[in-house]
Amino acid sequence: MSFHRSLHLSVLYGVSVAIFLLIVYAVPGYASTDSRLITAGPLFDYRSSAAVDYATLHLAGPLIKWERKKTERESAFRPIFYRSVDPARDAALVDVLFPLFRYRRDRDMVQWNLLALFRYEGQSYPERQRTEYKLFPFYEYGSGDGRPTSYAVFPFAAHVYNWFGRVETKYLLFPLWSQTRHHSGMQVDNVLWPFFARISGADPDEWGFKAWPLTGYADRPGYYEKFFLLWPFWISYDTELNTENPRHRRYVFPLWLYSESPQRSERTVIWPFFSYIDDRDKGYTEWNFPWPLLTVAKGEYRHGVRILPFYSDLTTDTSRTRWYLWPVYRQETVDLGTINRARDTLFFLLYTDIEETAKDGGEVRLHRRLLWPLFGYRQSKGVSHFYTLALLEPLFPESDGIERNWSPLWRIYQAKWDQSGNRVDNLLWNLYWRERGPTGLAWEVFPLFFYFNEVEGKTEWSFLKGLLRYRSTPDQGKKLHLFYLPWGIPLGTIKTPPVTD
Repeated sequence: MSFHRSLHLSVLYGVSVAIFLLIVYAVPGYASTDSRLITAGPLFDYRSSAAVDYATLHLAGPLIKWERKKTERESAFRPIFYRSVDPARDAALVDVLFPLFRYRRDRDMVQWNLLALFRYEGQSYPERQRTEYKLFPFYEYGSGDGRPTSYAVFPFAAHVYNWFGRVETKYLLFPLWSQTRHHSGMQVDNVLWPFFARISGADPDEWGFKAWPLTGYADRPGYYEKFFLLWPFWISYDTELNTENPRHRRYVFPLWLYSESPQRSERTVIWPFFSYIDDRDKGYTEWNFPWPLLTVAKGEYRHGVRILPFYSDLTTDTSRTRWYLWPVYRQETVDLGTINRARDTLFFLLYTDIEETAKDGGEVRLHRRLLWPLFGYRQSKGVSHFYTLALLEPLFPESDGIERNWSPLWRIYQAKWDQSGNRVDNLLWNLYWRERGPTGLAWEVFPLFFYFNEVEGKTEWSFLKGLLRYRSTPDQGKKLHLFYLPWGIPLGTIKTPPVTD
C-alpha cells in the first residue's frame, strides 16, 4: 500500500470518526417548543430560546461564535475576526486582529481606523456633515461642518484647523516654514522650527521674536510680556495682565522659580524638590521638601501629609488619596458628581478593586476586582461576572475590544449571576456547564453525564450522551432509552392530583 493511499485512508477514517462522535455526542440534551440545547463539550454548543428570540453557537471552545439576539447578529473567529450588526439600529462593528483594525457604523457616522494611525470618519447629522481622513502624522484631510477644507501632507504642506490647540496651522517643507494662529489672534511665523520665529497679532502693538534657545521676546501691551535668555535658564513672563489675576513668573532654572498673582504664590528652590504654594483662591498652602517624598498641605481645598515611601494621605475638595508603603497599597476616593468612586490597588495593577456608588440612594453602579493574572470580577446593573484567568483585563479594564476578541480565549472558568437567582457556570469552554433560571436547572460534565429539571415537571438525565437516558414528562410519562436509540422503554406515568371542584 502506497504512502499517499495510506494517508488518504487515515484522513477519511479521522473525518468519519469525528462525524460519528459529533452525531452521537451532539444528541439534544434538551428540546422543547420554546428552547433547544445541543452540546458536544468544547467542540460544539448550540442553544436557542424562542421565548426571547435568542440563539447562540460555539465551535472549538471560544474560537468560533455565532449569536442572534432579536435583530442583532454577532459572529467571531477569535482573535482574528469579530462582527456585530443590528439592522434595526443601522449599526455595525467589525474588528480584525484587534486593535489592528476596527470599523464602526451607525445611522449618523461611519468610522474605521488601522492601528489608530490610519483613520477615517464620516458624520452625517442633520446639522453637521463632516469627512476626515488621517494617516498620523503623514496625511490628514477634512471637509464639511461649515469649515474650510483642511489638509496636511507631512512634511510637504499643510493647512489645518483646530490642531494641537491652535485655531489654524500652516506649513511648507516642515520644519523649514510654519505658521500658527491662536485663539487670542496671535500669529507665529516659524523658520526652521523651533529655532526662529516672528510674532504678530490682531493688535498692531503685538509683536515678538524668537531665536531659540538663545533669546526671545513677545509683548502685547496690557495683555502680556514674555522674555527668555538661554532657555530654560532665565525666563521672565508677565501674563493675564488684562484680568483681575495678573501673573508674574521669574525662573532661574533650576535654582529658583518664582510665580506671583493676587490669587496664588509659588516658590521653588532646586526644581522640583523644594517648593511652597499659597493658593488664596482655593484656600490652602503646601510645602514640598523634597518633592515628592515629603509634602504637607493645609486648607479647605487641599490638606494632608505625604512621607514616601511609608505613608501618604492627601485630600482635595473632590478626592482623597492614601499610600501605604509605596507602591504596595494605594487607596483613592473621588467625587464624580452623581457618583462616588473608591479604588484600592496593590502594586499598581497587580490587584485593583473599584466601586462606584450613586449618591442618590447609595446604589452600587459598578464593582470591579482584578488580580493579575488570576481572576477578574465585575458587577454592574445587577449582574455579577467572575472569571479566570485575567491576562490583559487589568491593563485595559475598559476595553470592549479586549473583552470581545481576546478575553474568551483564556477564561477557563466563568460564572454569571443576578439578584433574581439566575446563574450560569462554565468550565473549560463547556466541558462542564451549569445553568439555573426561572424555568429550571440544567448541568453537564461532557461527555459523562447530563441532567435537566424543569419546574413544569420535566426531568431528564443521560450517561455518555445517551448510552443510558431517562426522561420524565407530564404528557409522555417516564421512559428509559438505551444505546442512543430514539425509542424508549415506558416505566410508568406521572401521577397528578385529581382535579376537584
